[in-house]
Amino acid sequence: MITSGLYLCLDAGNVKSYAGSGTTWIDLSGNGINGTLGGTSNPTYSTFGKGSFFFDGPTTYQTITCSDTMSHKPGQSFTYETWAHFTGNSGYDKIFVGKEGCNVGLMEINGGVYMVVTGPNGPCAGGNTSGTAAISYELNKWYHWVGTYQVGVGVKLYRNGELASSAAYTGAIGNYGDTLRLGGDNGLAVYTNKCYLSIVKVYNRTLEATEVRQNYNATKGRFGL
Repeated sequence: MITSGLYLCLDAGNVKSYAGSGTTWIDLSGNGINGTLGGTSNPTYSTFGKGSFFFDGPTTYQTITCSDTMSHKPGQSFTYETWAHFTGNSGYDKIFVGKEGCNVGLMEINGGVYMVVTGPNGPCAGGNTSGTAAISYELNKWYHWVGTYQVGVGVKLYRNGELASSAAYTGAIGNYGDTLRLGGDNGLAVYTNKCYLSIVKVYNRTLEATEVRQNYNATKGRFGL
């Protein structure tokens, strides 16, 4: 696993991160940015994928929140990484690793996964521009998703270790809160579709393609790939 720039590391298959009970998902990066289970009901821990959390969306509000003062900030490059397994899809704005606000982060929309950054005018504000990279996927399969943002360059989306889509974006992005949410944002009633999340990582820099591939290869056997 690439550790340079690792800001957050949650792994439901590692007993040091989650022992199978409780409402705290412990950060293994050493930065203490633990996840807290919550919502109308908590996401459900499962042994699927050798450890994961199931979000029973899109109408049920289940979320995991993490204190995050780094990603989706003006002038800050970053990377989101996760293993996800969707069992259903529908609708729009289904953020599964991202920020409070409008269309910010890794999202699932009607059978496609998107990496999105949004301009500086505030959540859902008029006049905002955005950078979006997207690719399709199949239900009932594990996928390794990595979304990167590089200041002044744009966004890239990797699927199972390979670059799937990219989009140029040279404008400033917004300052989108200090709460990273996994699975949904109740303020906008934006809940992810039915899915399992097993590993979630955030880096305070843009991972290179070779590094993305290295992380994929290091964990793919766990998910039968």
